[in-house]
Amino acid sequence: MKKIVTLLCVFFVITFLSVNSYAKYVIENTNLVANINIDATPPKIELIYVTNSNENNNKYANKTHTIVVQFRVVERNVKKYNMLMGEQIKFYMGDTEFFPKGYDLNTKESQENVYYTFTLRNLDLNGELKIVVKKGSIVDIADQENEETVLDTGIIIDNTSPVVTYIQEKMADGKVNAKIKTNEEIKSVEGWNLSNDKKVLSKEFSCNAKYPFVVTDLAGNNSNIDVVVDKATNIKIKYGAMKKGIWQYGTGLNEIVGENGNEKIEAISLYTEGIEKDFIQMRCLVDNGLKEEKEGENINKSGYKILENGILEVGGMEMDKIENIENDIEPGIKALSIKLRDDDECSVVYQVWVRGIGWLEPASDGEESTYDNNKSIRAYRFSIVPKSEKQYLIDLWNEDVDTNYLK
Repeated sequence: MKKIVTLLCVFFVITFLSVNSYAKYVIENTNLVANINIDATPPKIELIYVTNSNENNNKYANKTHTIVVQFRVVERNVKKYNMLMGEQIKFYMGDTEFFPKGYDLNTKESQENVYYTFTLRNLDLNGELKIVVKKGSIVDIADQENEETVLDTGIIIDNTSPVVTYIQEKMADGKVNAKIKTNEEIKSVEGWNLSNDKKVLSKEFSCNAKYPFVVTDLAGNNSNIDVVVDKATNIKIKYGAMKKGIWQYGTGLNEIVGENGNEKIEAISLYTEGIEKDFIQMRCLVDNGLKEEKEGENINKSGYKILENGILEVGGMEMDKIENIENDIEPGIKALSIKLRDDDECSVVYQVWVRGIGWLEPASDGEESTYDNNKSIRAYRFSIVPKSEKQYLIDLWNEDVDTNYLK
C-alpha cells in the first residue's frame, strides 16, 4: 500500500512540474512573438495632384505656363532615401528625357509619408509631361525597394504655333464663306463657327473686308493671318475723295482716299450696290469758308450735310485758296460720321487724317470723328465688317494713330 501511495505522489509531482514548465514556455514564447515587427510592404510612390496655370485648357500648356506636381512616398520605416534630381527622379517630354530649366522642389514629412512638390516653369519642349521615380530610390528597414513608378501628369506641352491656311468661297447669294484651316485643334473664336474636329474656323461675310486675325491653339500658341474678303457682292461699297479735280476711290479694303495731305478735299462720294441707297449714311460738317451778308450779320455757310449715295461737293475748285486767317480755321470737312441703317450683323469703322496731327483714333457706328471742329480732314478710310470683327480692325488702325502714314 505504501508503494502505491509513493508512486501516486511521484506522478502528481511530475505532472505538476510538466504543466508549469509548459505554461512558462508558452508565456515566454508569446512575449517573444509580440516583440517582432514584420514589414511585408515595399515603399510606394503615389501621385497626389497636378495643376496647370493654363486656365483655358488644363490639358495643354506651353513654356509660358507653370505646372505643379505633387507625389508622396508611402513608407513609415525608411532606411534610405536616394532621390536625386536627374538620377532617381527623371523628367520626360514624350520619350525624350530632359532636365527642367526652371523648377522649385519642396519636401514635407509626416509620420508615414514624405511629400515632394515640384513647380516647373519654362518647359520649352513638346510632348506629354511625365515624371519617373526609378527603382530603388527608397529602401525600407526590411531592405525592400520601391518599384519604378511613372507619374503621368496628363498634360501635353506644346510650344509650336499652329500651321494655318486661308481660303474664301463665293456663295450663290453674293456672300463669301471665309475658312481658316489648321493642322491641330484650336480655340473657338466669337462670331466664327468651329468644326467638330476643332481644326476649321468659318464665317460668312456680306461685304468685303481686310484685317489681321489671330488663331490660337489649345496650349496658347498664336499664328497670325490676314482675313481678306474681296469676292463679296452682296454688299459693295465705293467711297471717294476729290482733290484738284482728281478722284481717289476705296472699296472697304483699308484703302486711303486723299493721299496728298497738303491738299484739301473738294468733294467726297459714296456709291453702293446690292443694298438700299440709304443703307449707309455719311454725315459731314462742311465749312466752305465763305460768308454772306444777312441783315447786317456775317453768316457762315458751314453746316452738317448728309450723303447717302452720290457726290457731296465740299467747296469747289477754289477752296484751296480760302483761308480764314483771323480765326485760324481752315475751310473743308471738319467732322465725319458714318452709320448703317438698322443692321444687327455689321458695323462700320472709319478713320480720318488731319494735317499737322496725323491719324485720329478710329470711330465706328455713327460716332463723330473730328479734331475740335477747327481743322479740316485731308484723308479718310472706312470699312464695313461683321460686328464680331469690329475690334480687330480698330486695333489695326490704332497702330497708325498720331502718325502721318498715308500709303
